[in-house]
Amino acid sequence: REYTTDDEFRKINWNATARMHKLITNTYDMEKSQNILLAIDVGRVMMGEAGGMSKLDHAIQAALVLAQVAMDKGDKVGLLVFHHEVKAFIKPDKGKGQMEKILQTLYRLQPEYYESDFREMVAYLGAYQRKRSLVCIFSQLTDEESGKELASVLGLLRERHAVLYVSLLNPGLRKIVDGPDMQLTDIYQKAAAVYRLKTERETSERLLRMGIPNILAEPEGLTPQTVNRYLLMKKQMKV
Repeated sequence: REYTTDDEFRKINWNATARMHKLITNTYDMEKSQNILLAIDVGRVMMGEAGGMSKLDHAIQAALVLAQVAMDKGDKVGLLVFHHEVKAFIKPDKGKGQMEKILQTLYRLQPEYYESDFREMVAYLGAYQRKRSLVCIFSQLTDEESGKELASVLGLLRERHAVLYVSLLNPGLRKIVDGPDMQLTDIYQKAAAVYRLKTERETSERLLRMGIPNILAEPEGLTPQTVNRYLLMKKQMKV
């Protein structure tokens, strides 16, 4: 369309301008039929409780809302469930039947006492989901060493796909940090909570420095922050 003073100068289409003999600017619509893959960790780290629900339940809730929003936007949605191995995989697609498949798979999920293997998950995607997708990983940031390994693995995944890492911040930790020091055990608990929060924040920052968007949110903010970040990434055409 014709350029206006409110448009960004860098979006001027100079070839069209030369043909039309007036300034023409590019306009963009959100791309449809992109692939959104929900990768849900069902390993040991998802067993804990936060805000009256298990961490896995919070992840499933956010994932389902994201799936519905993505389908409403015309995108294809798939599902991958993993811990030390991939338990379930549904290739991205759209439609009511696809949503039913995802719902049925998520309904049966329970966390299991396994250490999650992100390298196995990335290798699986390399074999079975080669088309570029937004891989939205619902898991949990943990200790410093695990965080370094995670950053390395997601760096490999990012070579082919857009990545969004979603982690739940346990509100119970904040309550411990802000609580009174009545006994010696309170001091120990507070020190442990401070260390855990610090480690999660540092891992989140490490991922950001590597160009990997991530969310670290308390239960009430997990779903809206996940959906808003998806919409932002889609608008920026980074999927």
